[in-house]
Amino acid sequence: FFNNLGNSYLDVGNVDKAFEVLQKAVEINPLLSEANMNLGNIYLQKQMPAQAIRQYENALAILGNEAKTLNNLGSAYMQLKEYGRAESYYKTAVSTDPEYADARRNLAQALQLQGKLQEAISLLRATVVLLPQDAESAVMLGLLLRQVKEYADAEKYLLKALELVPEHS
Repeated sequence: FFNNLGNSYLDVGNVDKAFEVLQKAVEINPLLSEANMNLGNIYLQKQMPAQAIRQYENALAILGNEAKTLNNLGSAYMQLKEYGRAESYYKTAVSTDPEYADARRNLAQALQLQGKLQEAISLLRATVVLLPQDAESAVMLGLLLRQVKEYADAEKYLLKALELVPEHS
């Protein structure tokens, strides 16, 4: 009940009340993976990555490898600027669910921040083939290609993104 109530508070934008209720949900039932994950999400939103990591690790201990939780754990390490650890969690998320676009983009960002531009570009090229309707990956790829001065390819992917989502010109 408290987990669902916390989600309802989140839906209406009351993060503080959701936080309070989700803490109660975890206190009452620490083995409810969803409550741990939701509380972790709020900690992440509140820029409290260490606490988010604890909640995500609790959820993973219950669930095993679950792509969304692994992705969120990577995001917590990104907030801590621990890009190598974030990369590891994102890679596990992608291997758990190869079509999880957010994890693929987050992995590319972690690679980029570590200076692994060609690896990020390769990942995004594979992503736009696997998920041809993912405009965000096409934009990200186009911007990375522009960064490495591959202008013709950059233009190709940026135009593809514009074709997919014309209102974001």
